[in-house]
Amino acid sequence: MESLTLDAFIESTLDYLRQHGPGAFLPTLIPLGRPAAPLMLIRGIPEEVDHREAIQRVILDTGLAEGSFLFCVRSGRDELVGGRYTPVSTEFFAIRETGGRYLSGRIPPCPWWRVAPRGRGGPGGSPWQREPPHA
Repeated sequence: MESLTLDAFIESTLDYLRQHGPGAFLPTLIPLGRPAAPLMLIRGIPEEVDHREAIQRVILDTGLAEGSFLFCVRSGRDELVGGRYTPVSTEFFAIRETGGRYLSGRIPPCPWWRVAPRGRGGPGGSPWQREPPHA
């Protein structure tokens, strides 16, 4: 999966949104540089839990912060935020729904993003299911 670029990931996400709508979108992680690394969808997040918090907890609890990955998560009613993480830097993008259209672009670092190598997350496993998208 190392060959998947951030731009290709943005386009794939836009295609998904156009076909299925934002209501069907689940927080998504794609590990890079691992043989046969699956796309991971995070399911079963309780309504009261912010998806931005949930995806970061999964990243830290699974050790993904030690490598590179692509991610995308709902960050507001009409907005998704994603990016390409490496242990050295993170590039971010946003996708916003406006008038039935999706607009995307690069954005500065998000203040809520706290993922770093060798985890600064709390102990314990993530309570949310991580599944391949076969459903």
